[in-house]
Amino acid sequence: MILLAVVIIFLYTIYYSIQQRYLYWKNCGLTYDEPKFPYGNIPRNYKNEPFSMIFTKLYRKLKASNDSFVGAYLYFMPVAIAMNLETIKNILIKDFQHFEDRGLYYNGKDEPISAHLLHLEGNKWRTMRNKLTPTFTSSKMKLMFPLVESISEKLMECLNKMCANDVVEIDVKDIVGRYTTDIIGNCAFGIDCNSLKDPDNLFKEMGRRTFQMSRHSKFLMGLIISFPKVSRFFGIKMMRDEVVEFYTKVVMDTIEHREATNYKRNDFMDLLIHLKNNSDSEFKINLNEILAQAFVFFAAGYETTASALTFCLYELALNVDIQDKVRESINETITKYDGKLSYEAIADIPYLDQCIYETLRKYPPAGVLPRIVTKDYPIPNTNTILRKGTKLYIPIYAIHHDPEYYPNPEKFNPENFAKENIDKDNLIKFLAFGDGPRACIGLRFGLMEARIGLIYLLKTFKFSPSSNTQIPFEFDPNSFTLTAKGGIVLNCEKI
Repeated sequence: MILLAVVIIFLYTIYYSIQQRYLYWKNCGLTYDEPKFPYGNIPRNYKNEPFSMIFTKLYRKLKASNDSFVGAYLYFMPVAIAMNLETIKNILIKDFQHFEDRGLYYNGKDEPISAHLLHLEGNKWRTMRNKLTPTFTSSKMKLMFPLVESISEKLMECLNKMCANDVVEIDVKDIVGRYTTDIIGNCAFGIDCNSLKDPDNLFKEMGRRTFQMSRHSKFLMGLIISFPKVSRFFGIKMMRDEVVEFYTKVVMDTIEHREATNYKRNDFMDLLIHLKNNSDSEFKINLNEILAQAFVFFAAGYETTASALTFCLYELALNVDIQDKVRESINETITKYDGKLSYEAIADIPYLDQCIYETLRKYPPAGVLPRIVTKDYPIPNTNTILRKGTKLYIPIYAIHHDPEYYPNPEKFNPENFAKENIDKDNLIKFLAFGDGPRACIGLRFGLMEARIGLIYLLKTFKFSPSSNTQIPFEFDPNSFTLTAKGGIVLNCEKI
């Protein structure tokens, strides 16, 4: 009986402390959505939708408050949500010193591969960013262009064999995923993955597992994010062991081969090896740091570009007039440059870029952008202070689908990004690459991948919906990025 009483008192104490925690935003004087024990503001059907949709719904529910920030709770953790463009600009640019870090969970001690540029914080992030920036200059992109183009030619050959003289139904995400796998494998590791010829290639499979097979359930992931210090204390890892082992072996084998043979390719791995062997301690990195940066380059370059290409082809298949127009623009540019593509030529097709940017508006790879308050932040024109350590989210998907910023936002409309329609005073409303000092470092590379891939596909093939195309499709609730559940199938026909 005494034991039962102790248990009841213990459980009540926990419940009471959580209820007190749920008063955090009320005590701060911030508009908030009423939480429900034990999920906070996470819907009970959360397993059926992507993480970013939590914030999309909260944004739409609380927008009428006209506040710059509103409060919410992820399980027991108070989080703030940025609600307008001026606030977002302050977070990412003007007041960046208050929001320098993403606040994402990683465990550099027990899982070194997780200590990459996306996760690193403070001076560690700043130093690593400065070290890696030279890899992504326009001059470096020009050096990589021939390699990316050669793989684009293989993509075209692959579809040529599949289509021949018939209309063929293809799994678009599978095809373009193999394309981006081969590009990243070559540019990051100097390895010919050959996944366009071998659909079961291990590189592609590991890329898929990285984004679609979590080590933990969504509930446990929520607890890890809510209590990062406790999670690190217990050595909690986020990635599956077989994925870590695969990337570790690939990176270490590549370094060993290049150093033994003095092999140079002017690629991402060359830069990392150079930094490892640099006598200047300020720029020197170790093997674990190489592993982490190589991993994130592969993972981000594989998934984000593959998703963008998939969604773009899907929208072009549904909008034949737009597909015809972008194909005409591609052919005009090829003629202008005497039938030869170059880094300059692919950047000289404005309507193609409009289609790419509109795809990224409608389907941003990351539906939310996380930040953590690194220095107390007095919210302008209020008496509320966001305390150091508070997590906040920028709801990218919600902003991109807000009719205040993009009229008729569910319609695929490349004219949103026509030169005459771009609102130069509100460039921050497009957030697919982030903005400010922590904007996507691989922007140029990702655009090069997408441009060349679409050029080779659209100048040779026509895409249309098949009887199995899901219209509309559902987002995969288990993917870390926005992807279509079950993939996207389209008819492909040689022109």
